[in-house]
Amino acid sequence: ALAWTDGQFVAIDRPLSEIVPLLNRWYRMELNVADARRLERRATVRAPLTSSRQAIEALEQSAGVKFGYQGEQRVLRDAGPAAR
Repeated sequence: ALAWTDGQFVAIDRPLSEIVPLLNRWYRMELNVADARRLERRATVRAPLTSSRQAIEALEQSAGVKFGYQGEQRVLRDAGPAAR
């Protein structure tokens, strides 16, 4: 809960439905999940508050999702069968 005081974003074993809004807040971005069924997928993310890229990479690895764009919108999609 206090990792931000050390300049870190930390979310341990939380559903994407909780992590994505926190990422949006702390990194000032608008990240969405393309498929609402993925919102219950759990992930662990540890990244410096200065790097949204590292936060997204940690999320991709932990939750089996892939960052991309749908038009102008930033989205997370399922990374496919090899990821899970």
